[in-house]
Amino acid sequence: MTDTRALVEAALKPRVDAAKLYMPTFSNATDLVLARPDIIYWTDSYGDTYLDFTSGAGVMPLGWAYRRMYEASADQLDCYSHAAELGQTTQFWEAEYAKRISETFPAKDGVPQQVLYTGSGDRAKAIASYLVSGNRGAIRTLYDGHELTADDAALVVEFCSPTFEVYNVSLLHEEVKRAKSLGVPVIAVETNTGFGRCGTLWAQEEWRVEADITVLGEAGGGGFAWGAIVADPKYFAAVANMEPLVLPGNEIACAAGNVLLSEITEPILENVRDTGYVLEAGLAGLVEDFPPLVASFRGIGLNYALVLESPAMSKAFIAKCREAGVITSASHRRPEVMRMTPPLIISDLELRRGVDRIGSALMDLSQEN
Repeated sequence: MTDTRALVEAALKPRVDAAKLYMPTFSNATDLVLARPDIIYWTDSYGDTYLDFTSGAGVMPLGWAYRRMYEASADQLDCYSHAAELGQTTQFWEAEYAKRISETFPAKDGVPQQVLYTGSGDRAKAIASYLVSGNRGAIRTLYDGHELTADDAALVVEFCSPTFEVYNVSLLHEEVKRAKSLGVPVIAVETNTGFGRCGTLWAQEEWRVEADITVLGEAGGGGFAWGAIVADPKYFAAVANMEPLVLPGNEIACAAGNVLLSEITEPILENVRDTGYVLEAGLAGLVEDFPPLVASFRGIGLNYALVLESPAMSKAFIAKCREAGVITSASHRRPEVMRMTPPLIISDLELRRGVDRIGSALMDLSQEN
């Protein structure tokens, strides 16, 4: 170890130790302290640079330190205020963002859909379920084993799950059609697929599903805590009784989100589709080349995962990828599921470079096992 690197490590150690001691979520903290982001790359405190394959999981669709989003957030910090009660204030970026999001969804009988902000995608999903529950029955999903009936409160559909399973299109269409015929609202959860991640602004477009209620997640907040529900005004009748649960939108997140929505244009969506095919082919090659280590891959667009044969390999795989110069992360629910969610603006060349580095990591891992 060089003298300079030893000095940096000595300076970082108290920070890593403090994270392990005082923060339960960082019990497995390593000495990787990221110091400077640059869109699709990260540089750590040692000066080593890594290609980032985690911006989707990090809810930064356009990459890290995206200049226009940074500037919008910084400007809003100069005049930031926080309203403690729903509807007490109207702030510009919240209203502007709601308008722009609503305009991306079809109006219902000529009435634009409204946008209810929450603090996260999970909170938005929970509140959406509450809004439709009333005196009706259960909230159903595609694979819960129960036949949908007119007494059910809603059908919840996801197009790509948090562990990257892509749901059967035929089954999805069949169940949505049945829900519509029974008068059961359809809730589309776009926390993992929205804001261009699958090659269209919303996955509903790709799957040709028109939801009654849409749940959006943190990707729409430019890295800040954010979530939203998009729906016909009739579904928000119960909102007046929800002051303890819902606050106005985070004005800083909405300022960043406005920039995000304006930047996700057709050329970027086309890039997602094109590079998504490259990522799919690259991951398929890794499955073929390393059968003892890799079980499968799954996903769509730039929302993929490489599935390892064993959850026990997760930490070693992440460490080897880091040595090879690429940052990956594991699903919290399934540690063998390794996220491959690079920024939407990544180039074909850089994506191939990232897959090659992951291949090098798997080669090193195979030689050690």
